[in-house]
Amino acid sequence: MLQFNREKISKLLKDPDKVDSAKYNFIIAIESAVDICNHTISRNGLRPPKDYSDTFRVLFENGFLEKAFFESLVNMVKFRDRLVHIYWEIDNEFLYSILKNNVKDLKGLINRIIEILEL
Repeated sequence: MLQFNREKISKLLKDPDKVDSAKYNFIIAIESAVDICNHTISRNGLRPPKDYSDTFRVLFENGFLEKAFFESLVNMVKFRDRLVHIYWEIDNEFLYSILKNNVKDLKGLINRIIEILEL
């Protein structure tokens, strides 16, 4: 895990509005990514996904996503599920870590979807 500036983490974690905003925006980002992927699946005539994680599995099974990238996206969905269903158990430092280390995967997904649409 990367080393983080303890002062920045402390400042963020002491502000409940910022923590709540980060959680909510993460949920929205994942749900938006799933929605975009569902449109891509439909447009390409692929099988309908069973759940959020399966959305990324369908794209992986059809060669649109690499395995490591697919696994990272599935982990984000799992974290989204924890935020929605067992939010009281969320470690806010872990949230900070995900936001610092994994948001780039959402940007990568956007770029990959653009590539798929151009095929």
